[in-house]
Amino acid sequence: MKKYHPNYLQARFELRKRLGNLKLRFDQDPSDLFEELAAIEYPFAQSKAKVTEIDLIGAVYAVAPKEYLVVIAMEESVRGDDLELEHLEEVIGKM
Repeated sequence: MKKYHPNYLQARFELRKRLGNLKLRFDQDPSDLFEELAAIEYPFAQSKAKVTEIDLIGAVYAVAPKEYLVVIAMEESVRGDDLELEHLEEVIGKM
């Protein structure tokens, strides 16, 4: 049985909370979202509560306005398992 690590659990909670609080309106500059994602990712980079690329991509899907969803889905279908956050940033930024 693993020893209880409150800092790890608290860090995971804080990470999920910050990702859950993200927002992006269609009239907002999409780069704001990706800057916020970077600001969330950085503090957790050296902890056991690391944010994964899938976490970040999932956050984009969760907050993207409906106007972006078709473009995001198309990029995912083209890239498949090679989809990265920077690909989403690029295609959303072109809209």
